Amino acid sequence: MMRANRQMPFVRQARPEDGPEVRSMQALSVRVLGAGYYTGEQIEAFLGHVGTMDDFLLHEGTYYVAVEDAIIVASGGWSRQSPNYANVTGPAGHVGSSAPKIRSVFVHPAWARRGLARHLVELSEAEMRMAGHHEVELTAMLAGVPLYETLGYQVTAHLTVALPNGTELPLVPMSKRLAATTESGLEPAVTVLD
Repeated sequence: MMRANRQMPFVRQARPEDGPEVRSMQALSVRVLGAGYYTGEQIEAFLGHVGTMDDFLLHEGTYYVAVEDAIIVASGGWSRQSPNYANVTGPAGHVGSSAPKIRSVFVHPAWARRGLARHLVELSEAEMRMAGHHEVELTAMLAGVPLYETLGYQVTAHLTVALPNGTELPLVPMSKRLAATTESGLEPAVTVLD
């Protein structure tokens, strides 16, 4: 395995067997980092009715985990498939075009604000460019909006989705036009081991 730099954990493709550990980390992330943006009721309704990750992401080869001392501390990636949460939130709860989507970017609270989410998004964007995509979309939870805005994403709507238990959950669809290269003219230096 290789590191992107000495301060970054190892990044590798997620595997199906990572599912329980990834979901546990993601739930902790939402409960701790989302607490300043959502009520406890909203967070638990999100976790219970929507969830943090679709199972198919662990099989696509475009979803990644950052690992430090054999512990998954961050996850994120991209997909061409529509998110399963559209079945719960309805069409208004997700971006609806055929553009690939940044999916399920979460960081363990102890590793927050160290560049892991940015690294996983940039890795995903680099892969999408190499696959010939020029647009990318995502649906952000409120806690993620500032990061995505610094990465050049534009808010396309403000939504409030009614979950099956009646809880209302604000979400923010965003999109970005992918440049052919970075400002330096080179692809970002991201390293991942399959």
